[in-house]
Amino acid sequence: MERSIHGSIGPIFLLLHPLPQLFLTEPSPPSPAAQQDTGVDWCAEDSPVGEISLAAGLAAHRRMLELVDTDSDPDIGAGVEHALKGARIFLALQQHFPPQPDWVMVHEEQCCRYGTIWIHRLLLANPEDAVLARAGLELLNRLEELHEKPLPWLAAMRADMDRSCRETATATAIPAVGGLCPHHWLLAGLRRALPDLTIQTLPPLPPWGEADEAGLRAALQHTSVLVVQRIELESGAASGLAADTLRGLLPPACRTVILPGRHDTGLLPWTGRAQDPSGRLKELEAAAPLGPHHDFLAMAAVAQGVDLRQLLEASPPPALLEVLRQQHLHVLEQLRIEEATCGVGLADWIEQEHRQQPLLHTPGQLTEPAQEQLLRRVLKVIGLPPQVEFEEELFVNPEPPEALSLPIHPWVRQALQLDGWAAEWGQRQGQPLPIATQLGESMAFYQQHPWLIEANRAQPKLRLAQRCLRLLTPLADLLHLHGFKCAGSTFIWSLEHASKGGVAYVESEASNQRLAWERVHDHFATAPAYPQLITSHLITLPPPGALARLKVAFLRDPLARLASAYRFELHLQGTIAAMSFQHYIEHYCRGLLTNFQTRHLSPQDPDNWRLQQGWAARPELIDLERQDLFVGLVERYDESIVALEHALEQLGCPLDLAYPQRMNTTDGIDGGVDPATSAPAERLLEITELDANLYRRATARLNARLAAIPDLTGRLAAFAERCAALRQQRLDVQLKPSNQWTILEGEGKLAANREGS
Repeated sequence: MERSIHGSIGPIFLLLHPLPQLFLTEPSPPSPAAQQDTGVDWCAEDSPVGEISLAAGLAAHRRMLELVDTDSDPDIGAGVEHALKGARIFLALQQHFPPQPDWVMVHEEQCCRYGTIWIHRLLLANPEDAVLARAGLELLNRLEELHEKPLPWLAAMRADMDRSCRETATATAIPAVGGLCPHHWLLAGLRRALPDLTIQTLPPLPPWGEADEAGLRAALQHTSVLVVQRIELESGAASGLAADTLRGLLPPACRTVILPGRHDTGLLPWTGRAQDPSGRLKELEAAAPLGPHHDFLAMAAVAQGVDLRQLLEASPPPALLEVLRQQHLHVLEQLRIEEATCGVGLADWIEQEHRQQPLLHTPGQLTEPAQEQLLRRVLKVIGLPPQVEFEEELFVNPEPPEALSLPIHPWVRQALQLDGWAAEWGQRQGQPLPIATQLGESMAFYQQHPWLIEANRAQPKLRLAQRCLRLLTPLADLLHLHGFKCAGSTFIWSLEHASKGGVAYVESEASNQRLAWERVHDHFATAPAYPQLITSHLITLPPPGALARLKVAFLRDPLARLASAYRFELHLQGTIAAMSFQHYIEHYCRGLLTNFQTRHLSPQDPDNWRLQQGWAARPELIDLERQDLFVGLVERYDESIVALEHALEQLGCPLDLAYPQRMNTTDGIDGGVDPATSAPAERLLEITELDANLYRRATARLNARLAAIPDLTGRLAAFAERCAALRQQRLDVQLKPSNQWTILEGEGKLAANREGS
């Protein structure tokens, strides 16, 4: 058989009324209201409703054949009704629930055949019935498509039906509303407002060819007004027929009304569709808290280690509220720009009404007041006076309540000064959906599926959410916990280069005095500006959400670090006299200096300050799974930096951390020292056991981070190229001298001052 035109554009459902036709392009499946209008139950093949659809088609087919077999003259009017219903149901089943058994097409062909014959017989008695003639042409066109060779007796019938259409045609036909968003409410409203119009509906149209164009042109030949939703086209291929294409198929005198492809208010600034390049998201949609929608504020909070309490209880600074106000104005401006090329729009009405009442259930899904406003404007633009008063209810068969209405975040309510409705708005499946519940469920979902954060790194709504979180509390992007002889100079060089000298160095007055992170936060909170990058040898590890979005440290094999420290102090710094490595260990690596790396990264509590001056070894408190803590390895420095750059990208604060060469290194100095044999094994175990265990844990965590990076091989190669390029340049990047550091009183001195006072 030749490819069916209806196989490309979907079924056409025609309601018979005394006036010409109203075409509406619908997404599929239609709403329950549209199902009632068309007589077709849309559902999955294996569902009970699917069996009812097939049963309805078979019932119509059986009643039609009973009229064919009657001995007396059949009731042709009833026969036409059954034939039309059966033909449309069988076609819908084939198009929307393939594959169907071959007998379904056979039954459809019989309905089209008898329906065409009976309609032609009725037209002989009443040739001015144009609506009936168009119904006959619908069946006749389909009948021709179902046969490879033309049926000779159809030509005369087509001439008679065409003549009836031409002689009685009027200028009131409206094709095509639809596209990617559900508009069944618009269909129901137009039917209520214009009950005398015949309505034909077309589902979204896939890529199509010349044969489809000819068939569609014939179907639209008596159209005088086209109402179509703007469809966003994918690069290289259309997901449906664009408005310009449809206009080219219409008669020259036909007018076109284009609806905007989207409606937005700025009240859900972080909610939208997620990118899914791997195709995994569809399988998770049923388990996702918001179905096909995603909350990018929750996604950004998970990536940045911001907890739910901060999202709900933190007081938004004026700068954050201003960002949300500007976003709302930007959304309205974009709507105005789009609506300027359309025939109807809602931007002015949204601007006027958004404070007083809800306008969206979800992004793109209008509430009923907004739907009715758009319907009234469509009626006004097309110039067809409604046959009901505007004061009457336009939605005779309203859609069932929305399954999901997204709550409004408190920051948005405050920024846009929304009325009381916004605090109570939000429901799911008829139950209230508070913002705390919605955010909590969304954050848990993204913690379970962190690949979504990587997949949506470039999503504008995620970037907006990241910007808002950066404004929520003053935080540095990165805090470097500088461990002695752990590649710190090389790393700080990269930070200085990436930030153009914007690194803040913060230390205590004495090298043995630990610096509480709270002290650093209090200092910068009163400064003119919070630094982007901070480095410190002595600062304690802050908790999640404090001081910096990402805390970064590097570990080194414990014995290798001790040997490097020994060589540095002996040969480069000159702070120790000539002594053996074993003597160095015995005299300098005792007490607070044993397992130094574990002590350096251990969070400290008040007892740790009182007894161990902030150097307590608490390995059980070092959580390497924290989203805001990155621990690299000196021995795998390049891999660590690539993983760190990836982590910073996820936080929305990318840095280029390439370097030209290792700096302040002791490699090659006194290389004959073997730390593993320079002291008794039990002594080495005593001073490095906790550090060795921490190093093993950090290795496993780094391996997991690297395994989660897309195209790791390519990223490593690109990083090596960036480093090589830096070696070819003359760069004026300097680490800051001590006279440019920020020196704060260490906790030990503060405690002494408190005791003295």
